[in-house]
Amino acid sequence: MPLEQRRRRFASIATRAGDLLLAQGAFDRTHVLAEQALAIDPWLETAHRLVVATHRSAGNDLAARAALQHDRAAMDELGVGPDEAHS
Repeated sequence: MPLEQRRRRFASIATRAGDLLLAQGAFDRTHVLAEQALAIDPWLETAHRLVVATHRSAGNDLAARAALQHDRAAMDELGVGPDEAHS
């Protein structure tokens, strides 16, 4: 499997694991996985959404708003709306 495929697979698995950890209330671990996924793919909308959800769940609305703005900027950079990013 080529390196790029492995990197994207890791990003996908990291966001899925983050979703599961978020449901358990493990906000710090969730945030780390989401940021690792974004380091691999800065335009991975599921990872951006996970960062926003983590901040909201932790009660940090200011950080959630900042993360949402970052997500929107990444989607604007791609020239797509949020729901079109990885269709």
